[in-house]
Amino acid sequence: MCECCEDIKFLKQIYDKRFKFYAEVVTKSKAGMTSHSKYPLNYCPMCGRKLEK
Repeated sequence: MCECCEDIKFLKQIYDKRFKFYAEVVTKSKAGMTSHSKYPLNYCPMCGRKLEK
């Protein structure tokens, strides 16, 4: 388990079950436009390990 996994696990323990964690992806096109999309944080962004619910 990496340090990022431990931090996310700690934050999930602190906050209630009503909070959901999301990861945000920012994409920039050649024309200079940016788009934002978010998805549920089920995997660690650093190591790719599946996170506990």
